[in-house]
Amino acid sequence: MLDIDVYDNLPDNSEVALIHLERFFREKYLQDTKGPMTEADRNVHRRRYFAQVFGALRELKLAPDYANGEIPNISSIENLDFDILNDEIDHLVTAFKIRRARRDSGASVKFDGSAKAKLRHYLDQIREIVELSSGITDEKKDLLFKKINALQEEIERIRSRREVYGTFILYFSGIFGEAVERSKIQPLLESIGKVFWNAERSQNVPQLSAPNEMKMLAPPSEDTRSDVSLADLDAPETI
Repeated sequence: MLDIDVYDNLPDNSEVALIHLERFFREKYLQDTKGPMTEADRNVHRRRYFAQVFGALRELKLAPDYANGEIPNISSIENLDFDILNDEIDHLVTAFKIRRARRDSGASVKFDGSAKAKLRHYLDQIREIVELSSGITDEKKDLLFKKINALQEEIERIRSRREVYGTFILYFSGIFGEAVERSKIQPLLESIGKVFWNAERSQNVPQLSAPNEMKMLAPPSEDTRSDVSLADLDAPETI
């Protein structure tokens, strides 16, 4: 994976982002130190790994979680015990993984085969409506396809996170302005919502509101419709 890929696709949650980055930095270090080399050369790669992790901790505002907030300066890494630094990073990443697992278990649902089949069917129908829609630009279609694919991937997981569903609903309920398109999309969004709600109810997960009457966002007026930007459509997702 290229550096630009890992940075462009970081999760919005800082702790999860650090987990991804640390794994990437560690794999790069292991790859760069595969062959025989002097200890001095190996230390060059070690310093780079620690500098990258510490830089990520600072930028992601996670410094207080590391060793009481005492992140070493880059200039002092050379004089520190690399094994201790490595243990401290392992300790932190393990803590973040546990937090993520606990968070996801309370904000996710597990679908059986029947539920997954229904969701796939609804998403295929929505994908077709988007493809045939004449009221949105190709750029906006690409963004909608991205959200469809994200939800499609999510439902194939062992447990599916509700925030991916929430982001999906937010995008689709706000983008379709023409009444005829809303009338096609709304029943499908409601059907998807019911599958999620039924799964939550059967698994005793803290439930979203029952999707009896999902209301679409009002379409923009003619005066403001042209002011909707791609930046507005690609708002950050939160967990």
